[in-house]
Amino acid sequence: MTRLWRWSILFTLLPMILVAERFTLSNSVVVDSKTALEWQSKPTAVKYNQKEAIGYCNALKYSGYSDWRLANLYELKSIVDYSKYNPAIATQYIEIQTDDWYWTSSEYKNDSSHAWVVYFNNGNDNWGGKSGKHYALCVRG
Repeated sequence: MTRLWRWSILFTLLPMILVAERFTLSNSVVVDSKTALEWQSKPTAVKYNQKEAIGYCNALKYSGYSDWRLANLYELKSIVDYSKYNPAIATQYIEIQTDDWYWTSSEYKNDSSHAWVVYFNNGNDNWGGKSGKHYALCVRG
């Protein structure tokens, strides 16, 4: 009976040990173990045009780090979770706004006056004029 009890505990605990949490929160920084990127957990609610968003992230001093930047399209899309809605984001640690788009640093190839944006209400992406006002989510790594 003792041997059966040990196996029972092993099979109960093994899935918890093997399935590590993808996102962890450390000192207000969200660490993504899948991409090795680090995200600010509390992005500003201020809206910027794309140039201002890039400047905001480049100048950001957050949680002891000063090497922040505006995420590109692929990085921002890496935290979208299409199985979720409002917000469609893969982590609960980022306090995301869902009423508007988030800028990326990725320029729209067919029109240099536009850049890619991501909408965390449903995870969609689109391109918008760089002079439009949207949110910024900064990343490092």
